[in-house]
Amino acid sequence: MKTVFRYVLSMVVSGRINRLMIVGAPVLALALALWMGSGADPAVKVQMSLSMSFIVQLFGAYMALAGVVVTMRSNGSLLWLFDRGFRQGRILTILMLVGAPLAFAQSLFVLLGVYASGIITTDTMGLAILGALLESLGVSAAGILVGTISRDVAILQWASLPLLLLGALAINLAPAFGATVTALVPFGVGMAIGLAGAGQSALLVVALVIAVGWSLVFLVASKKMWSWSDRG
Repeated sequence: MKTVFRYVLSMVVSGRINRLMIVGAPVLALALALWMGSGADPAVKVQMSLSMSFIVQLFGAYMALAGVVVTMRSNGSLLWLFDRGFRQGRILTILMLVGAPLAFAQSLFVLLGVYASGIITTDTMGLAILGALLESLGVSAAGILVGTISRDVAILQWASLPLLLLGALAINLAPAFGATVTALVPFGVGMAIGLAGAGQSALLVVALVIAVGWSLVFLVASKKMWSWSDRG
């Protein structure tokens, strides 16, 4: 299992496009957060910084993980693993173990940058880290699902859009929707927790349940629609 984990990890971080999504996206997100927040109201700065911190997972780990699933199916890697006793549950576990830490690391990089710049407080930073951790689960599970239903890269580009746009809208419009509504939307949990405040303990519990729930929905759907090769 360790060998397969290393293989999947190498696929995620290999290739110019994947490296651009994994490494370049956080750098760009941090730069945008600092640039857009300059001269703005302090509350607006916080909102912009948090939105960049969470949306980076959608343009990074989400897309990269979906692409890896498509590639592994098309190059015969999944079928090779099947012949050696690997079944959906183990493959999904490995993909989650690779994707979730990478997604979390992307958000953490941006959060550390905006925290160091003084835009967000220590209390907000703690909640944002928790939100990023929970969001990384749903983002990774969704990336696996999109890769599962996409037969090739061309289909992947279209299949990834609905969830990507929904998540981007939820994150960017969170102040208008409110924390509770935002938490209900896939990928909105991080922003909801970040904006909620330390006193919203009930919302934190609800957000945790919702985040795990969406992750399970995506993973169960992936298992149901899983195919080991392009032939089905």
